[in-house]
Amino acid sequence: MSVLHSTRFGMGLLALSVALVCTSTQAAKIYPSQDVKLVSDHPDTPQWENALAVGYHETVPDQESRSLLQFDVSSIEEDVEHVTLNMYFYLQTGSSHLLTADVHRLTESWSEMSATWNSRDSSNDWSSPGGDFSSTAIATTTLGSSTGTWQEWDVTDLVQDWLAGTYTNHGLLVKSSEVASQTWSAFYSSEYYVTTRRPYLDVTMLRLPEPSTLALVCIGALSWFACARRRKRTG
Repeated sequence: MSVLHSTRFGMGLLALSVALVCTSTQAAKIYPSQDVKLVSDHPDTPQWENALAVGYHETVPDQESRSLLQFDVSSIEEDVEHVTLNMYFYLQTGSSHLLTADVHRLTESWSEMSATWNSRDSSNDWSSPGGDFSSTAIATTTLGSSTGTWQEWDVTDLVQDWLAGTYTNHGLLVKSSEVASQTWSAFYSSEYYVTTRRPYLDVTMLRLPEPSTLALVCIGALSWFACARRRKRTG
């Protein structure tokens, strides 16, 4: 192999090595710090239990369920590449119509132990019954007809906004995108006894290399170029 070709090959290999070092990823699961179900038919009764729900009950068309979840993301130090909200879908009742569920950003604080359809904690009501949230849906998923499956929503942008301080992290609200759909879907909550069925954020982070790692790469690069130049001069 000629010195020129050897040099080009080496430079390409070095560039690939640097790229791999700089773009490594790390995955993490973050479980809710609190979650709760809000039910319009029981507007003043807390519903913290082992189930969350979304939609409208088939036998009580006016009864709507919504779910609130909050996650502590303060432990995330690396750059966030991708985040999904994952919930285990175990029950659906009502019509065969597939339910479409939206995720919204909550705009007020709340307490798992005392939040209801009317109140966000033991001392304060929601501005609007059913929760105070941004009207813009962050993510939408149409739940399939098969239960016993994980459903996910892409919430990357919102988590990045929380970390950047753009919005205060009050958590997420999951609700049906359709009014009086007569389809009701249930998910396990963070209180469910089977821990592997609890909701979580699946976080993929870009892991920045340690300064020592970058230093070694640079030293290796300088050494390689020095050797290449010596071979060229003596060749």
